[in-house]
Amino acid sequence: MVLPERLRFKCVVGCSLAIILWGGCSSRVDIDEQVTAKPNRSDPLNQAQLAISRQQWDEADKLLRQSLLLEPENQSVQRMLASVAANRRDWDLATDLMSTLVQGNVDASLEDRNRLAAMYMSAGRPFESMRVQKQTIEQFPDAIQKRSDLTGLATVMGTEEVAIEQLRWLARHNLGEEEGLAVLAQPSQVQPDVALCEKALSVCPEDQRAQFGIAKVDAMNSRWAEVAQRLRAVLERHPDFVPAYALYGRAVIELDDSNQIHEWRQNRPDGAQSSPLFWLTTGIMLQEQGQNEAAAKAFLEAATRHDGNDSQTLTYLIGVLRRIDRIEAAKQVEARNELLARLHDTVKTLHERETRSQSAAMAVARVMVDLGRW
Repeated sequence: MVLPERLRFKCVVGCSLAIILWGGCSSRVDIDEQVTAKPNRSDPLNQAQLAISRQQWDEADKLLRQSLLLEPENQSVQRMLASVAANRRDWDLATDLMSTLVQGNVDASLEDRNRLAAMYMSAGRPFESMRVQKQTIEQFPDAIQKRSDLTGLATVMGTEEVAIEQLRWLARHNLGEEEGLAVLAQPSQVQPDVALCEKALSVCPEDQRAQFGIAKVDAMNSRWAEVAQRLRAVLERHPDFVPAYALYGRAVIELDDSNQIHEWRQNRPDGAQSSPLFWLTTGIMLQEQGQNEAAAKAFLEAATRHDGNDSQTLTYLIGVLRRIDRIEAAKQVEARNELLARLHDTVKTLHERETRSQSAAMAVARVMVDLGRW
């Protein structure tokens, strides 16, 4: 199941990605809010501010570097130099400078954190942007827009596990929207945006993690050889990237590549056991080996980590429960799966009715209540 086009678009409307979409970070320096320089016009900081006002970025860069030699701890000058670097499209310098201001600094402002996340996006490094946004939410838990931004970005990059955490929070605080319910109802079936993944790769080929979203679409279409090829390259450069590790395992299992399966099992990165996809892949492997009891435990672990809301995982769990004669348990899981299908259908109906009819909304509410009672 792939979300309808309208629904998939709605999932990313709140994302800062829609604003700064690798088209360049809006990083023009507002001189009025920068440091108050000494009245001496020969001072390099004053000259730099004048160069900035004229958009003479190379000259401003040179002068700000001179200022930093005089005041190496001046954060305002560092911030200005980072913004100038962004205007010069020197993303390594821009992100390095902003990271110095933000990383490990619990007092870093929300504005500085947002600026760093935006710069990473412009640099074609969406996973670094997600990392910064997650840290921002930890420091500013009431930053509602950041939760929406992170949800959208994680969704289009294929890392729905990150999106789910934020969607749950929004739902608990009565801030969720209907499209979020569809993601929660069928998390593993939300299709990443291949074009945006490819854009990130074209801007920053050194960071191969965006291949994951493309590989996930390949997996949805059972193109397992392509999945394995893409993710093998990702893991060579990013061996600790758990989503790629988990999906790569699924690919080599589907391809019945015993050598690669053995290697996959030997190279598990830290944190893999927190991933629902890892447990789903492990369950499939154990099932293929005839270890149905162990497979049931793995599928149950995957389902639990999705809060019992992933239809694909539940389908595997139902099958293995029947094979080990846990018929009543299988029937309970089937009932849950049917409710998830109903939720997806009712949310889709609610979106398709332009009037947002009361009856469609009530249908969604009734399914949500039923799911809560399971």
